[in-house]
Amino acid sequence: MKKFFAAFVLLSLVGCSSPAETVDMENIPVKVGVVTPMSGGFAAWGEETQSILNQTILNNFGTESNIELVYEDSKCNGQDAVLAYQKLVNVDQVDVILGGLCSSESLAIAPLLEADGMVAMSGVSANMKLDGLSPNFMTLSYISSAMAKNMAEEVMDYEKVAIITEENDWNIGMLEVIEQELGEKIVSNEVFEKGSKDIRNTILKALKSEPDVLLLNPNSGPTSGTLFKQLAEVKDQLEDIDLVSQLLVYLKEDMRTMAPELSSKIKIVEAALLDDPEFQNFKASAGDIVNYTEFLTANTHNALLNLVLAHRRSVANETDVLSELRNNPLQGFVTSGSQFNDDTFLGGVEFSTFVLEDGQIIER
Repeated sequence: MKKFFAAFVLLSLVGCSSPAETVDMENIPVKVGVVTPMSGGFAAWGEETQSILNQTILNNFGTESNIELVYEDSKCNGQDAVLAYQKLVNVDQVDVILGGLCSSESLAIAPLLEADGMVAMSGVSANMKLDGLSPNFMTLSYISSAMAKNMAEEVMDYEKVAIITEENDWNIGMLEVIEQELGEKIVSNEVFEKGSKDIRNTILKALKSEPDVLLLNPNSGPTSGTLFKQLAEVKDQLEDIDLVSQLLVYLKEDMRTMAPELSSKIKIVEAALLDDPEFQNFKASAGDIVNYTEFLTANTHNALLNLVLAHRRSVANETDVLSELRNNPLQGFVTSGSQFNDDTFLGGVEFSTFVLEDGQIIER
């Protein structure tokens, strides 16, 4: 990747008018404000964000990168995200924003960007309500409506579908699309309070409808584990009911230990795996990444890479970061060669269904 960056710098300088020809782009300092949860139920996501971003800098820019990452705790909610954003912009005076991580964070900060002349890019936020919310906000994630349509397609052949949804922006948006797709196939549609620690009554209401398949639609984080654990308490009632969700974590070791009977039967709809050897090397170097899927790991890397390159081009070319991001092909895993233009989401994401076979996660 270091060779790639050096080549990119040379290509960026060739044909550019002054002052780009006289600027050493590799030494242009960049201060990146990172809006991510560092405490609360999503703190593990924030820790993994740091690991991915640190490895991104090392792989692409080396140890003398002149890149500073400034973290602020957004706690996966809009109010704290706004406070984090305001400190990064007004006190730390960052050049660009990476984030938010949770869609609730991005929904809160996106409307603030244009007035501040600030640009934000997320590698993770997927809520469809972000689409067109601000010209200064972009996300490399899939859009949640695409995920929801693929989940609905996975259960379309069942006669009776029961849904359990967590009450938050991301999952309610997903639910609305699923409802449109499935219509009268839905025999039970239960919503539980965000962050709930007791979902048992919701589960029993869903099971009372005697569905053929139970579609689980919680948010990532601790609540997803609570739902799975409490479903395992009534596993005998689930023998003839299939399970479908969008959370790949349900197939991972912690969940397998918690509820092996459920992990062995659940089907997960997620972005397809990446067969890029360079990405696999990067992922291995980043450490134990559990919460992020391969797709989101790659795009967290890509968000930082492209923000840094866009800022440096803007300084060298005396342009603005926004136009550099929107009007140039992106770099990195998955997104290489893609271009935002006027869009919030890139689109074109391929989805797959994952199951557990012989202790291994298999992509179908």
